[in-house]
Amino acid sequence: AALRLAARLLGCGDAELLTALNSRTISAGGEEMVICKKLPEARASRDALAKALYERLFDHIIFALNGSLAAVGQGSGRGAAAASSAGIGILDIFG
Repeated sequence: AALRLAARLLGCGDAELLTALNSRTISAGGEEMVICKKLPEARASRDALAKALYERLFDHIIFALNGSLAAVGQGSGRGAAAASSAGIGILDIFG
C-alpha cells in the first residue's frame, strides 16, 4: 500500500519505483547489466529518496512563504525596503 501511494504521488508506476529502489544498472562496453541491490543498499536508496523529497518540499514551502510575504509587503504601502526585507529563514537541522 505504501509503495503504491508513493508511486502515485511521484507520478510513476509501482514497478518503476520498486525497480529504482531495488536495483541498479551498470553500463560497460555498450552493454547494460541490472544488478539487484542487497537489503541494506535498498534501504539506503529508500532513505536517500525520502531525504531528497523532504528537502525539495521544505525548500518549496519556504519559497512559497517568502513569495507570499514579499507580495504582502509590496501591497502594504511601506515601500520597497519593507518588501525586500520580508522573508523567513529556517534552519532545518533534521534534513
